[in-house]
Order: sequence, then structure tokens, then C-alpha cells
Amino acid sequence: MADPDECGIPFDICDEQQCLRFLELPQALLEAITSCNPPNLCLKSAAPSINPHQQASNAVLCTDTQTYQVRQVQSSNSVFILQPSESQEDGDAGPFSVLKLSAIAECATSLEVIPSLPSSIELLKGRLALYTGPGALEATSPGLMDVDGAHQNKKGDIYRDTTVSTGEFDTAWKTLCAFEAHERSWRPTVLPLLAIWKSMMSAATLRSIILEDSFPVAALTMVVEEDGHPLALLNAVVDRLAQQEKGVADSCK
Repeated sequence: MADPDECGIPFDICDEQQCLRFLELPQALLEAITSCNPPNLCLKSAAPSINPHQQASNAVLCTDTQTYQVRQVQSSNSVFILQPSESQEDGDAGPFSVLKLSAIAECATSLEVIPSLPSSIELLKGRLALYTGPGALEATSPGLMDVDGAHQNKKGDIYRDTTVSTGEFDTAWKTLCAFEAHERSWRPTVLPLLAIWKSMMSAATLRSIILEDSFPVAALTMVVEEDGHPLALLNAVVDRLAQQEKGVADSCK
């Protein structure tokens, strides 16, 4: 029987333990998610590979622009999560309330979130089919697989299974001049990039277009398609040039 005059705080361990775990966040991320305009957060992991030589990747936590590795850390100490509670006890002077602490969960491990700089371009390269010219699209079949043995998919499917943030994925996609065609995602090799650049130069010369001023895609489309290149590749090249121009402009500010 408890005595109301005893010092100390009563402590017990709940029979039904909750499944909780500590999450250790970097200071910058903690400030961001507790701000008035918190970023979107999502957990991502790579799709299982049928290639036995490819190692499984850990889960990552992503904001719109940043990727964080999530690592499980073991603890050698018993760490309890406590919850205050109140109960009624019988004393010599009658019933009385007792404030106590109850352990509702024991955390043997914690999750540590660490800023990461993933090789977005290298991760994306392995998921894209190689576009070596118009013949590559004609040879496309439902059984086409990439170097890791995974079926090529659309951009959205590849994004979902690539462990980088949206911003890092989009930057890598544009840098590689990646594009979608025939229900597949592609990255061009050097030769088709050179060929489509020549087509763009020919179209610009014929129509007296000054490419330094703008990229009128509609005016370039006919010549590029006549040379057998998909319009999606032209758009990808224009996006890549626009991205490069924006980077130069930002560096001059």
C-alpha cells in the first residue's frame, strides 16, 4: 500500500508496450519542419532488383530538394518513454490520488537522419534505356530490360523507386537529356545528341532563327522530325540548354 508521505515518484512499466522509436533530426531539418511553412516529407526506397549482384539500398527521407539517409542506431542502454498518469490509492486516512510515471515503450534502437549528397545522375543512368538513334525506338519491345535486369518504365515509375528528392531527380533528368517515348524512358548517347544539334542548327539557318535569343521549339520541330528524331528528345535538349543558361544567370547575380 502506498503512503502519501513517501518521497519520490512512483514508477511502473505498462504491460502493453507501444511501438515507438526515437528519431534524431539534423538541426536545419528540425527548424524547417517546425516552421510556419514546413516542407513536404516522404520516405523512399529503391525497388527490389532481380540482379543478385546489386545490394539493397537503405530508406531515405526526402524534402522537395534534399535527401537524407536514415540509419538505425543500436543503444546499449535501456531507454524508456514515460507518460505521467494518476491513480487512486487507499491510505489510512482514506483514498488519495497518486501521480506516477509509466513506461509506455522501450526503445532499443533509434533512427538517425543524416544529410546526403546522392549521385543522382548515376542512380538515374541505370534506370534509363540507351537511345542510340531512331532505330533504338523501333527495336523497343515489352521485354526490354536495363543493366540491372529491371523493366524500363515511365518517368513517374522511375522517380518513385529512385532514392533522391524531387529536385535532385529533375536536375539529373534534365542534365542527361532524358525523355519518354514508346512507353519507355531513355537517355541519349553522344551521337544522337550531336545529330539533333545539327538538325537544330539547320532549322535555325533555314528560318533565320537566332538561338541566342530564344528556342522556338515549334519552328525547329519539322526539321528535327524529318531527320527521324522524336520530338521528346528535342524538348529534352531545349530544357537542358535552358537549365544551363539559368545556372549561368544565377552565378552572375
